[in-house]
Amino acid sequence: MRQTLNGFWKLRIDPEENGLAEHWAARPIVSTLEVPVPGCVQQLDGLAADYPPCDDMRNSYLGTFFMEKTVELPALEAGQRCWLQLGAILPTCFLWINGQFLTKNIYCHTQIRQDITELVTAGENRITVAVTEQYTSLIGGMRFEGTNWSGLYSDSFVEITGAVRFSDAYVSYQNGAAHFCVQAENRGPALTTEAELWLEDRKVVLPLTMEAGQTLQLRAPMDVEGLPRWSWREPSLLQARAVCRDSEGNVCEYAFRTGLREITVKGDRILVNGLPTFFAGGGSEYYSPTIAPLTDRQIIRDRYTRLQEYGFNFYRCHTHVPTEEELCVADEMGIMLVVEFGIVSNFGTMHPLDKALEMMAAFIRQTRQHPSLFVYGLGNEGSQMMAENAYEREKARLGYRTAKDNTDNQLVIIAFGMQGELPELDNDFETPHLWSDNFVWAYDGLTDIPWESVADKTRGKPSIVHEYGKFCVWPSREEEAACIIPMGGKPDHGTQSHQWLVENGLEHLEDRMIANSRRMANTFDRIILEAARRQPSNSGYILWAFYRNSWRNRGLCDDAGRTTSGNADWFRKGPNAEVALLMDRDFHNRAFPCGITQTITLSLSDFGVGSLQGCVRASVSCGDTILQEAAADVTIGTGETAPVLTISFSVPAALGGKKLSLYAAFLDGETLLAENGWDLWAFDTASVREVMAFLHVENLTVYRALKRLFPRAQRLSSVDSVVIGCRSWENPQLAQTACGQKDVLIVTDVYDSVIAECVKNRCKVLLLDSGFLPDQWMLPPLHKALGERDVGRFFTSFRAGWDKGNLVTIIDEDPILGKFPQDGCCDLQFFELMQSARIADLEQVTQVFGQKPARIISSFSKMPPVPKKTTIFQDINAIKNQKNTEDRTFNAREQGYLLRLNPQTVLCTMKLTDNPAGLAMLKEIVQNF
Repeated sequence: MRQTLNGFWKLRIDPEENGLAEHWAARPIVSTLEVPVPGCVQQLDGLAADYPPCDDMRNSYLGTFFMEKTVELPALEAGQRCWLQLGAILPTCFLWINGQFLTKNIYCHTQIRQDITELVTAGENRITVAVTEQYTSLIGGMRFEGTNWSGLYSDSFVEITGAVRFSDAYVSYQNGAAHFCVQAENRGPALTTEAELWLEDRKVVLPLTMEAGQTLQLRAPMDVEGLPRWSWREPSLLQARAVCRDSEGNVCEYAFRTGLREITVKGDRILVNGLPTFFAGGGSEYYSPTIAPLTDRQIIRDRYTRLQEYGFNFYRCHTHVPTEEELCVADEMGIMLVVEFGIVSNFGTMHPLDKALEMMAAFIRQTRQHPSLFVYGLGNEGSQMMAENAYEREKARLGYRTAKDNTDNQLVIIAFGMQGELPELDNDFETPHLWSDNFVWAYDGLTDIPWESVADKTRGKPSIVHEYGKFCVWPSREEEAACIIPMGGKPDHGTQSHQWLVENGLEHLEDRMIANSRRMANTFDRIILEAARRQPSNSGYILWAFYRNSWRNRGLCDDAGRTTSGNADWFRKGPNAEVALLMDRDFHNRAFPCGITQTITLSLSDFGVGSLQGCVRASVSCGDTILQEAAADVTIGTGETAPVLTISFSVPAALGGKKLSLYAAFLDGETLLAENGWDLWAFDTASVREVMAFLHVENLTVYRALKRLFPRAQRLSSVDSVVIGCRSWENPQLAQTACGQKDVLIVTDVYDSVIAECVKNRCKVLLLDSGFLPDQWMLPPLHKALGERDVGRFFTSFRAGWDKGNLVTIIDEDPILGKFPQDGCCDLQFFELMQSARIADLEQVTQVFGQKPARIISSFSKMPPVPKKTTIFQDINAIKNQKNTEDRTFNAREQGYLLRLNPQTVLCTMKLTDNPAGLAMLKEIVQNF
């Protein structure tokens, strides 16, 4: 008989920590407050007045509280035992039955199962739990950025059974052989009986003789011939149970669902049921849209459904462990999981070590029956701590050994973010952390990764790239509203970003900013995943992040799994396909000049169910016009990634400025095995002879580029010397010369007295930044010492969710852009135009030119919020009012790249003379001025 304890429990908070000393559990709680189970005290809006909300919490109470539930129990029959199971407590609890102390539990990640037979009576019984903030050091990464949930989570119940209790059951499957493993504990008198171990219709009978109080480990081989295997493709689950009778004849049974799957490592590949597997993973720092940990099965299912829609099969739980509900849904859906304890971690390290290892071992024994749980890890980026610290290295050895000693059908890693730099430590596979000095090439959109060196460091082991991506988006109020679950979190980043837009007169751009930012992030994510999938030695990646993560606002999907960004087919048919076609151009060289032969290599990656033979066909087209086709017969083995086809083509000038399509397909006869497609751009960079312009340029490289592009363009100083003769040596009249022909455009990269006079006289002036325009016109660098490598000057949005970086680019209608392709969004033809370019400060430019510039191309970056000013008060009401003052978590800035300063003057900070797209844009600007 099982009776649920889920529902509402009476609640009494204990902010002054008196309850334990005064033994509140001795008497029934008298209170109008209630707390849900599963649930957390921070869900309660009724506490918000005294404990104002912070971060995403509904209230900020953080202290001891007492919970109480009454339950009606029947009289126990001979030999029966009564068990209490609480799903888990966060962080620590004391437990009483009918006022009598039962236990203290500090192992926050594990189930609490206690024999309460001697403490209960027939009729009403009172269960009291005191949740405290003790041993928060064992929580790990589950309290992230101030989201301090505490309560009783996961299903809880009282159960009446026989005297034998089965626990820690799982089916081990290795080397093609299965064993049913289970622990049996006798809580009654000595007995001799039989234990039946069932897996579907297969049964093994074991003789069972136990003394009173004895615990035995049972292990028996199982015949599994003909039973389905569990995989992410086909998550076939099997019913398992252990059954016996106690000395009184009571039936004692433990049932669970599990799956048969075998994980092995062979060379640089991870094999699942003998097949090389590519681990296309997502991940996030810990966050839950409801209570934490997450237990709402529908939300869990929605989140995993969106993950699978994008072709992902793997999910990393960053320095935390999932709930039983998450594991069960992952089992059903075929999501492979890695779970992590903070034994060695730069993120939520657990201590004391002995308690952490005990909890880890208990958790593994409770969860190893779940086929979805593939990897046990010890934390995040632990090599940072272990490299110079012998104690941390010893912790890593102990943690690895603990995991290995408690499971035999999962992988174990010391920490995500290791790439072979500590070869003396065991690690079942490597997880390269794509680190760089100050994250420079990481901030650079991960565009310059030394992949060959990465492969060298993994020492021939399988490699799954760590935290790959981190591209962020503009927050959405509507999306956040859809994620606000009753009694769950209350994110408001979308509201605050909208408020910022209103305050800056930009509210009308909000819908475009949301759409554009998601389009950009989707494009960036797809490119980096394809780059990683193309590496022959790589076995996976963890996209960081798949979910928005509340105010961090990154990822492809909202936190509740209800709305996604972009086209999931790009991922499911591209880098996340079982058999994937991949292109060798990433961020660079997507835009190229007409008339010059381009060569692109396609690779094929086969992580399907077997070797394949077929034909790879590729074509480059512009609309209905096919520019080139190529084909090659291919044979590829499962687990292999290799170049298979090179296509060379040239684009005629007549198609300059058009978007091209490279399409590739892998076919076996008429059967399509894989396909992919990419956008490319070709630009006509031929000179324009009919354009006349005056050049007032300091940078010789820019000058020469302008002369090549506009042969009739003349240096202003040369024209001046002709107009006024020898006097120009001593008394040049450049401004007067320029103003004498106001219909001629002046192109300049300086702002001196000459250009100032030309602007005053309403000459046509194009200001091109090549490093000579005034520094005060430009936004200050975020990291001054990095120069062009400054993270504030990158096109991609890497890590903007933390504090700063480009979220979105907006292009407004202006005839000056002419036919330059842009679709209202900066796509990859803009990458090398904007990457590392200086950024105009709109406020400073407004002061110089006396009017606010009209934006043509501008971006909006996330910036650190301005800290709230606080004053020390003595009065309790003043302190409460200060706490209730809104704490802003969102701030941004507008960044100018192409601005119309007045009808005759345009400022451009983009790098227009460095690449074909820039030259094409420059031609449009000059001709349409």
